[in-house]
Amino acid sequence: MELIEQLFKVLPFLASLFWTIYLGIHLRDRDNAQKTLFLFMLIDSGLFLCHAIYYNSALCTHYTAWDLLYFFCSTSIFPTYYLYVLRLTDGLKPTLKQFSLLYAPPLCMFLFVLVGYVYDLPRQQGDFLAGIIRVSQLVVVGILSFRRLYNYDLKIRNFYSSIDDKTVKSTIVISLLYFLAAICSVILSVLGREWFIGSFILCVPSLVFTILTIAFGYIGSKYTFKVEQFDRDANGGDNGTDEQEDYLFSSIETVLKEQQLFLQQGFNINELATAVGSNRTYVSESINKHYGGTFSDFVNHYRVKYAQNLLHEGTYSIGDIASMAGFSSIESFRRNFKNETGMAPSQWK
Repeated sequence: MELIEQLFKVLPFLASLFWTIYLGIHLRDRDNAQKTLFLFMLIDSGLFLCHAIYYNSALCTHYTAWDLLYFFCSTSIFPTYYLYVLRLTDGLKPTLKQFSLLYAPPLCMFLFVLVGYVYDLPRQQGDFLAGIIRVSQLVVVGILSFRRLYNYDLKIRNFYSSIDDKTVKSTIVISLLYFLAAICSVILSVLGREWFIGSFILCVPSLVFTILTIAFGYIGSKYTFKVEQFDRDANGGDNGTDEQEDYLFSSIETVLKEQQLFLQQGFNINELATAVGSNRTYVSESINKHYGGTFSDFVNHYRVKYAQNLLHEGTYSIGDIASMAGFSSIESFRRNFKNETGMAPSQWK
């Protein structure tokens, strides 16, 4: 039992350390977002290392050398996460002003604890101040991050027809869970970390943060679509006219039905705009208004209809139909088919 308890104390640290090492390998070859994710995991490793040391040592009421690292990391984790979101959805290098705003609180916290360590002061004031900073960061970073991720994901869905390797929906979900866990962590930190000393309850937050860290690291390391690519694709052409929306949507439907552009896996909204003699802004707004969904949803609607006809023929395999209908993978085909019809392709007759 004691061995298991010791394992739970270091599990989050081992998970974040793994991703730090993994992302650190060939770091120069990684994009800006993944380089920032490496920094996030590095700080996360420092934070969970301090937790592991704290729970494996006697209760301390005064500052220790490890507290310098703990308080800095605990107040740096949310700013670094937001920095990751910025690099993921914007691609631009943060300005000196942004860096100053993000990391001024952690730096002040570090100096505050340093003074307390030098003069051997009680740590209650440091815990209280760090708690206020983390709560403030949690609210501000949470709102700004999810707004950025949601808007970026919406732009992706409104531009590309095949979004499996481009959407950040998984990042949004994992981030939401991570922030919910962080809220619980902040609440528990207000109660005091000493509340968990010698208690098996520690395994619950340990297991939660371990799973979320593994999932977040995996999703972040696999997401290779660059926002620069989206900018290049999106700015590829705006050569439209000022057609009325009803006529424009009718033209969109006619082009898709007659030319079957949706069968192309890399089909995007610029190509559709060119085909109907409009621009991507008008096309996107027209689809949103008349169809009630994103460009990706609209195109996949046509792909599913096309796949239904192939399924009726009974000649092709599911994999062949998925490819012929323009889907990038069988998983994408099955998911969109079920969303459209309420059943799996194998059930359709």
